[in-house]
Amino acid sequence: MYIDSGADITTIPLAAGLALGFRQKPRNKILEMRGVSGGGVPYLIENVHLGFDDLRLPVRIAWALIDEAPFLLGRLDIFKRFDITFKERQGLIFFSTPVR
Repeated sequence: MYIDSGADITTIPLAAGLALGFRQKPRNKILEMRGVSGGGVPYLIENVHLGFDDLRLPVRIAWALIDEAPFLLGRLDIFKRFDITFKERQGLIFFSTPVR
């Protein structure tokens, strides 16, 4: 998963959501996101628990309804819980203890 500070929400592609047991229901509202390319991607919002070491955090993710969507770790529900340090030269990213 790419850690994307420019992404509003965490995103997973269609096949990954299906593997996790997500199913589109008639009552689901299909939304559309646009990235830097300008092309629209249909998606549904899913509520999941995301694991970070021994933490399980409730987060909203965008389940893209196409397989061409990337795995992105976005800001919503995640970034505000951590101090995140990017050490570009070393190729490292640190998520420090959650802010309480």
